[in-house]
Amino acid sequence: MFSLDVAQALRNHGVIRLKVYPTISHKIIEILLPLLSQHNPEQFKDYLVIVSEKRAKWIYTT
Repeated sequence: MFSLDVAQALRNHGVIRLKVYPTISHKIIEILLPLLSQHNPEQFKDYLVIVSEKRAKWIYTT
């Protein structure tokens, strides 16, 4: 039997959007690694995180 928990189905694992220019690997790693090392994966659930060199904006998505 298949059961669906609607609340669980609506949750997302989180999205990280990077605003980096120029878009080269070195710049992306420079911004992304500190963010990932300061937060555990659970903190990203249900959030859109917009990250630039100067700041990170967390937007709750549900």
